[in-house]
Amino acid sequence: MIVRSRAPLRLGLAGGGTDVSPFCDQFGGFVMNVTIDKFAYATLDPSPTNQAEFHAQDADVRESLAPEDVSATPGPLQLMKGVYLRVSEDYLDGKRPPLRIRAHSDAPPGSGLGSSSTMVVALVCYESAYLAEIIRAGIQALPPGQQEASRALGLSYMQTMRRVILPQALYNMLPSMLSQFVSTVKETSLAYVISVQELTYAANQINSVLLTKPFEVFGLLAMTYFILNFGLSSLVHLTERRIGRRRAGLLATPKVVPT
Repeated sequence: MIVRSRAPLRLGLAGGGTDVSPFCDQFGGFVMNVTIDKFAYATLDPSPTNQAEFHAQDADVRESLAPEDVSATPGPLQLMKGVYLRVSEDYLDGKRPPLRIRAHSDAPPGSGLGSSSTMVVALVCYESAYLAEIIRAGIQALPPGQQEASRALGLSYMQTMRRVILPQALYNMLPSMLSQFVSTVKETSLAYVISVQELTYAANQINSVLLTKPFEVFGLLAMTYFILNFGLSSLVHLTERRIGRRRAGLLATPKVVPT
């Protein structure tokens, strides 16, 4: 089995590496005009050598290891190794199959777009597994009689899913999906190890300049993440309460008024 994914490239106008010298002097407006419709790609398939293989094709960096020797040590392939280890731990009960992971980008080397796109592809691969399980669980939580009754009324499979199953399953899926999106916000901080310009990377850059104020810099970073995630978590809890109240109202026993 071969798994492929792709994500559109981010067009960075400040700090992406394309709007500063020497890249802009060499390529001019090429990146500005072209990269909007370019993509980053990732491919996952069984390794023909029974090794865990990692290959950044546009950077021409590759590494082949025994699956039990893979570790997320700092380096150009750290993100690929981290995804491999996380998927093995979360979905394969710690088993490490011999896989080959390859990634490349349509952006010219040195544009500064490859790191961001690699992060997007990695997050898409990782989060899609969680979201797929959430959607599956939400659909399977409904009684099978719902689908059987719909098919008995003459609805097709697509009509049954669109008009009967999915509207009900959304109530089951929504809190978990929102919680997963909150988790995604926190996981983007890992991208600083591949020099993606996000909050944690910016904090490291500022700390490197100031040198004497690490508590202030990283304290502000922690507070920013706390406020952002606390707000999103509060939204999730509010949604759960509203869904709970709505379900309680629908299931409430109607009062019988004596005549």
